[in-house]
Amino acid sequence: MSNIAEKLISAGFLVEARAECYNALKIENCNNNVITPLARLNRTPETEDTEQSSILQKARPVSEFYVKVGRAMCRMEPTEIPRYWKGPDCILEVTMRGSEFAATGAYESQNLNPFASAFAGAAAGTVRTRHQIDYSGILMGCVIKTRVTRKTEGQTPAAGLLGFRDNESIATMMLTDDQSEIHVMETTKGANPRFYTFTREPSEDG
Repeated sequence: MSNIAEKLISAGFLVEARAECYNALKIENCNNNVITPLARLNRTPETEDTEQSSILQKARPVSEFYVKVGRAMCRMEPTEIPRYWKGPDCILEVTMRGSEFAATGAYESQNLNPFASAFAGAAAGTVRTRHQIDYSGILMGCVIKTRVTRKTEGQTPAAGLLGFRDNESIATMMLTDDQSEIHVMETTKGANPRFYTFTREPSEDG
């Protein structure tokens, strides 16, 4: 009866499982194993509440972002967008052709050289790697749906599903009213959405 109660709990039949446990307890000298599913039943509502709260907590940033996106799509499409923006990795240069949006930037990273001699200097012990990041998409109101591509010098990304490579992802970008910021939600395969912001940079001509 204890085993039956465990199977009923796993299948979601909590009322039936509780009845099975109570019937077992009525049997004289019943096995103490029946206490295990009964204790599990008493914990189940609390566990479900915790899981629900965790799911809602994770979903809230995405939900709130899409509410703002809906409003931004209803705003008038800007005729031009400032040229230079500071992203989380580098300065990006934006170009517009009608409603077509493109932004590109490059930066270098330094990593320890695993093949360098322990007695080599600091310069010889590091490797500089060049990276490039590109955003390309379509402007709809004050929202830009983009494909993000990250390229690392010397690496060839593998082809993925639906025509996307391992170095590609999708981003929803939202331009603020005063065009001082672009809020971004980037979605990568198998990972939680990443939120970050572009801030407007002064142009080279001031």
